[in-house]
Amino acid sequence: MSAMAFAVVVVDEAGTVVLANPRAEELLDRTPDELLGADLGIPLVPGGIADIDVVRRDHSVRAVQMQLTETDWGPAHAYVVTLREIGERMSLRRRRDDSRERFERLFEA
Repeated sequence: MSAMAFAVVVVDEAGTVVLANPRAEELLDRTPDELLGADLGIPLVPGGIADIDVVRRDHSVRAVQMQLTETDWGPAHAYVVTLREIGERMSLRRRRDDSRERFERLFEA
């Protein structure tokens, strides 16, 4: 998994990380020791694709697209979380849309 462009994390039903590839470590700004056994800290909603913001140690934010797939991990049920960075442009677009919605609500009241 080390050459993958996508960050891949496997979590158990409780949300505890049981496997993470190097891209996940880089994107989430965590060492393997910090990730393995830790709570991923992202809501686990199977199916579909969600855009989320990942806040790193330096407080920078990365816009990420997340997809969650249910699977079996040995004898247990687990989730494969795939994370793909969608870049600054998408983050700015979301912020602009959020700002526009707030502006429109001000004048609807």
